[in-house]
Amino acid sequence: MIGKKRILITGADGFLGTAVCRNLEGRNGWTCYLCVESVRADLGSRQFKCNLLDFSQVEKLIGYAKPNRVIHLAARTPQSPDGKPANWGDNLRMTSNLAIALRRCGPERIIHVGTAQEYGAAVCAEDQPVQPMNLYAFSKVGSYEILRTSGLPFVHLRASVLYGPGQKGSFFIPSLFRAAVEAKEFATSSGTKRRDFLYVTDAANAICLALEKRRLPSGIAINIACGKSHALSQVADYIKNLLGPGFPKIIWGALADSSSEPASIEVKINRARKLLGFFPVVSLKEGLRETAISINLEGQICAGC
Repeated sequence: MIGKKRILITGADGFLGTAVCRNLEGRNGWTCYLCVESVRADLGSRQFKCNLLDFSQVEKLIGYAKPNRVIHLAARTPQSPDGKPANWGDNLRMTSNLAIALRRCGPERIIHVGTAQEYGAAVCAEDQPVQPMNLYAFSKVGSYEILRTSGLPFVHLRASVLYGPGQKGSFFIPSLFRAAVEAKEFATSSGTKRRDFLYVTDAANAICLALEKRRLPSGIAINIACGKSHALSQVADYIKNLLGPGFPKIIWGALADSSSEPASIEVKINRARKLLGFFPVVSLKEGLRETAISINLEGQICAGC
């Protein structure tokens, strides 16, 4: 464990950022400075509205916070909550602005969160070359290269598909729960696609482990995932069994499968286990149950589920 440090968290008010902040509340020795889009009452007093696309704002925030360590979560994602098309160049600009500003304070470590989609492969292991198949994954690979060439010490975490309470946008799991709340038919793509789903608190724990480890090679990539894939139809069955009769009809194959990602994805987490001591603790069934409870569906949960 390291001593008292100043840490900057970008995207602190987002889905994953909120979980990271809550995880850090239970750990001693951190003074957290939160870069947010909207100030929230539940995130404490050190919140700073900062547009990471504006270098002058980033420079001002870094000068004030003088962080020893940084968790960089802010990014445009494919499933935007507002439904607007993402500008993937924004991810590169945000990372570039942050890297340039951070050179002046010399942080000990930056934790950058990428995606397992960077591999563009059915089996994702860190010793494989990256072959991104979509622009979001390209933007994460590009952000990795920006940090690598900056000379700043950093760790790159490649996350699988996250889920849990508070998630918005058109991701599969929150979309399916939303259909249940609204009692509407759910049209989707093939149910045979397999994905590795990681509960958000497990992801936050992996990030904090990477933050606190004394010795990690700069530029190392580490997968954070459940380590087990599930077919989308299996996930849907879990939710249907959880909520019982009255679950809306799912129309499989109504949407075309995406050509920008493999049909099946398996993410290896051997390196995370060895270097971080990371072991996910929330099973898919447990995580889905907690998600249902968080959106006031506990009254529909079947006894014994």
